Amino acid sequence: MSYFSAYTTLSPAKKASIIIAILALLYSIGGFVVAPALIKSKAPAIIAEQLGRKATVEQVRFNPFALSLTLRGFELADLDGERFIGFEELYVNFQLSSIFRRTLTFAEISLTAPDGLVKVLPDGSLNFSDLITKSNQSEPSQAQSSELPSVLISQLRLERGRFTFRDLSLPTPYEETFFPIQLTLNNFSTRKDRQSAYSLTASMGEGAVIS
Repeated sequence: MSYFSAYTTLSPAKKASIIIAILALLYSIGGFVVAPALIKSKAPAIIAEQLGRKATVEQVRFNPFALSLTLRGFELADLDGERFIGFEELYVNFQLSSIFRRTLTFAEISLTAPDGLVKVLPDGSLNFSDLITKSNQSEPSQAQSSELPSVLISQLRLERGRFTFRDLSLPTPYEETFFPIQLTLNNFSTRKDRQSAYSLTASMGEGAVIS
């Protein structure tokens, strides 16, 4: 007996169970395998086309059941090839409750070891001036008649951040680094009627701490 003939003899409940199992399997393959591969292969090319800078990402993981996305080893290069911005890991956990709340809701967004480099070049321009130019040259978006959707993030964390400022326009180049930068936000919301508890610490070295 063929598989199709055997299937036709099953009860409606068993047929429905088989269909659901197949759909769940396809959904799993698409989420765990296909989506990460597409993001890893396409995202750097799209960023390079839009920003004119080389971008790389080492690993992409997506859990279609938890609706969580993890990016590891992201780097965006400066025009001279030096590292401009990057991070060790970005984790985003989206919530289906957004549908009922009419609010983009995230259980957690965490950014581990992000870093950025701002340089004043010898001619006085900034190392990201080209990005500002591209932004100004892009077509202005049409005015939105409705307000932007509200956002709710139960836990927002930034750990081991590093920010470096370098001025090459001075006779003696100047450089300052802030590390580590720690930021935590609980129940962060963009709604005007809500307040969010937060804390921020940053170290400038030599015992200088901003909190």
